[in-house]
Amino acid sequence: MLPVMSVEVRGALRAIALSLAPLVLLALTAPHAPAAASIEPALNALRIPLSGEGFYAFIAFVCAALTVTIASALAPRPMLSRPRVAVGSVALGVTVSLASYAILRHAPGLSGVLGATGIIFAASAIGTQVGSRVESPGHILPVALLSAAVDLWSVTAASGPTHIIVQTPAALRLLTITASVPGTPLPDPQIGFGDVVFAALYHAIGARHGLSIRRTAAAIFAGIIVAGITAAALAAPVPALPALGLAMVAAHSEARRVPATDRKTAFFTGALLIASIARAAVVFAR
Repeated sequence: MLPVMSVEVRGALRAIALSLAPLVLLALTAPHAPAAASIEPALNALRIPLSGEGFYAFIAFVCAALTVTIASALAPRPMLSRPRVAVGSVALGVTVSLASYAILRHAPGLSGVLGATGIIFAASAIGTQVGSRVESPGHILPVALLSAAVDLWSVTAASGPTHIIVQTPAALRLLTITASVPGTPLPDPQIGFGDVVFAALYHAIGARHGLSIRRTAAAIFAGIIVAGITAAALAAPVPALPALGLAMVAAHSEARRVPATDRKTAFFTGALLIASIARAAVVFAR
C-alpha cells in the first residue's frame, strides 16, 4: 500500500501546479498560434501599439510574471523554512534545471516548463530561508534599497554577474524563467533567478509579520511588469529588483516604518542606491 501523502506535500504539489499553469498553457498553445504578421491588422484595429511579434513576446512575459507571482504567494513556507527541506529543494531545483537544458533541442516547450520548475524549487527555498529570518517589516525598505543598488550594478557593470549571464546563452537559459513564444523555436528567457528569490523573500517577510498576501502578490506582479515594459522600451536589460522593492514599499506602510536602530543602515543603503543610479545613468548615456 502506498503511504498517505501528507497535507503539506499535497499543498506543495498544488502550489507548483497552479504556478506552472500559465507556462504550460502557453507551451501547449504557442505552436498553434497564428503567424505574428496575421494578427497585426487586429492589433491595429484595437489600437494596441505592438507588432505581432511584440504582442506575443508580451503575452509570454505576462505568463512568466504570473508564474513567479503565484509561486511566491503559494510557496509552502512552513516546509521550506526547515533547513533540510530547503537544501533538498535547492538540490532538486538544480537537478531539474540541468535536465531541462539537456532536452532543450528535443522538447523545447517541456524544457521551458521544467526549467521554470527547477528555478521555483531553488529560489523559493532560498528566499523563504532568508525572508523568514527578517525581524521587522520595516527592514523591507533597506532590503529594497540595497537589492536595487546591487542589481543596477550587476546589470550595468561589465564585471557584474547579471551582465555576464546575459552575455552567456547557456547560463541565461539555466538561470531564468523561460516561456514559449509563438513563432520562435525555443523558449525565450523572461525573468531572472534573483528576481524569483526576492519574490519569495518578500512573501516570507510578509507571512512572518502578517502583511497582506494579496498586496504583496500585486506588488510583485506590478514590479515585474513595470521592469519588463521598461526593458522593452529601452531595448536593453533592465534590473527588476528596483521595481520590485519600490512596489513592496509602496504597497505596505509597515515597510516604511524602519526601526530606529536601523535607520542609519537605511540611509547608507539609500546612498548606495543613489550612487548606483548615477553610475547606471552614465553607462546608459554612453
